[in-house]
Amino acid sequence: MITGATLLSLAAVAVVGFAVVTGPLMLAVRAGLRQHLSPRGIKRWQKPVAIGLGSGAVVATLVCATALGPKAAVTAAALILLTLLAGIDLAWRWLPFEWTLPLLGLGLLAAAVEDHLSVAIVGLAVGAGTLLALQLYFRLIRGVEALGTGDIWLTAGLGTLSGVPVILYILTLAAVTGLLGAAIARFRGGRQRYGVAFGAHLSLAYFIFLLF
Repeated sequence: MITGATLLSLAAVAVVGFAVVTGPLMLAVRAGLRQHLSPRGIKRWQKPVAIGLGSGAVVATLVCATALGPKAAVTAAALILLTLLAGIDLAWRWLPFEWTLPLLGLGLLAAAVEDHLSVAIVGLAVGAGTLLALQLYFRLIRGVEALGTGDIWLTAGLGTLSGVPVILYILTLAAVTGLLGAAIARFRGGRQRYGVAFGAHLSLAYFIFLLF
């Protein structure tokens, strides 16, 4: 019989494997390599680097699941997926639904197994609801597209993992770092052609939450 802990560990490994196989890893690697290599160099190194990082990500999640338990495996899987999504968002201002949904599913499964599903659902509703309200406000009242739907789905996933009031802390910290980043870029004379990569700031805020 498969226990809840075993199911959760398998789900964490599956989420990482899904990210490795279906695109996020390859795209994040390409985004990183294009900062330092020519198109020819990217073509040469993208696949080997992706294979190496992908293997390491899956093995690291397995090790966490075996040595530290399902909660550590979920944390490892979430951090890996958030890192990949942050890289994609920084490069293309893009948070695909197909790759934010697994984070949400993993958070809900972890909450169900650990018997705090209601806390996760409230965190989801508060986090995603806050950004949805801001998106509608800017779109309908101000006439601008200030937040993408990908940011809302990512926040929903983070809300299931952290609950309330932590998701509000994450949103606040992400807003502060996003504003600081935009101010520094403007001060240095740079231009943010595609706006702020808010998904990357959300990921950073979650990392900071885990550290402190």
